[in-house]
Amino acid sequence: MISNFFKIAWRNLWKHKLFSFINIVGLGLAIPFALLSLIQVQSAFEFDNFHPYPERTFRIITDVTDNIGTKTKYALSPIALSNELQQGYPSVEKATFVVRDFGWEMNNRIKTIQLNSIYVEPSFFDMFGFPLLKGTRPVEPNTLVITQEKAEVFFGDSDPVGKILTHPDYGDFTITGVLKPFKRNTHFRSDVMLSMATYKRLKKDTLPNSLSAFTYVLLKEGANKKNLDAALVAVAGKMNRQPAFTSAKESFSFRKQNINKLAPDFEDLRGNSYIESLLDLSVNFGFALGLLFIS
Repeated sequence: MISNFFKIAWRNLWKHKLFSFINIVGLGLAIPFALLSLIQVQSAFEFDNFHPYPERTFRIITDVTDNIGTKTKYALSPIALSNELQQGYPSVEKATFVVRDFGWEMNNRIKTIQLNSIYVEPSFFDMFGFPLLKGTRPVEPNTLVITQEKAEVFFGDSDPVGKILTHPDYGDFTITGVLKPFKRNTHFRSDVMLSMATYKRLKKDTLPNSLSAFTYVLLKEGANKKNLDAALVAVAGKMNRQPAFTSAKESFSFRKQNINKLAPDFEDLRGNSYIESLLDLSVNFGFALGLLFIS
């Protein structure tokens, strides 16, 4: 009985060779494309799901309203925000900020490699899941920690701690530690993490109202999340009264985002590095489903 079905199917395929070829090849291409799109969607929803305090860790985003009432949403925030949140708000256990710098290139006198780089404070390593394999955190100016993968590219099996990498504009940097391997599904995507003291030395002219940092808050265990909302309102009011902000004729307001809810980007935030927007994911997945349906 079953063998008859196979015989009939084979005869039909052989009778309509061209259409059979188009259908089989089309379906063969559509299925893996749809599966890849599904993996992309799943990956987007798994961003930054490996940090130690996911329910208590938040990124602070900024809404900027200009003098005619137009609101623009940013993933970034002023550098001064994290320092303000650490003062006088008992529900906040820690606050830190991160600055991303694109276009870095470093060498060890033998190899020159382009690197993703971010500036971090020492408290960054207390809040997020980036433990060190060896060495210490970068604290002093012109110090950094490097991923194990890039350390092997530069130095092979040699211990990289204490060795020097050189930037063509910023000079020599001492490697103080090596990061353990971590998930690549993170908006902290980086090959080297540089000390914030380096950033403050290099970027002395950064304006107080410049949206150049990503600010993060770790609430104390058991603290009410509404306390953070109130703190953000208070800090925004304080900042908006400062000359640097009033002269720009813009007002700032701040909101919290849970660290494991950053992706996909439902709000199309500006400056939201390495996080895909919901629109892009929907278009890619819809195209894959359409191709599968046609096939």
